Amino acid sequence: MDQKSLTAKLRELRAQLVATKNADPQTLELLDEVTADLDRLHDEDQPSTQADVDSVSGRVQNLLTKFEAEHPRLTSVLQQVLDGLANIGI
Repeated sequence: MDQKSLTAKLRELRAQLVATKNADPQTLELLDEVTADLDRLHDEDQPSTQADVDSVSGRVQNLLTKFEAEHPRLTSVLQQVLDGLANIGI
């Protein structure tokens, strides 16, 4: 899964979360931050560091833990994103 697909999955996840009508604003903000971070990681004008990569990976892992508890039906989409990040070396 490439970066564009991962970003699309995150946006899909956010839309599904908003549709549940009980979306936690902090979770939505974290999703937005992860999406923006992922975009920055692949911005050729702005080289990323290992700290940037670790930050994105850690945030996605935190989201996964939170989703497992609060939104178990949406966890599979986030797991796909995490797997995709691993496949592209993040």
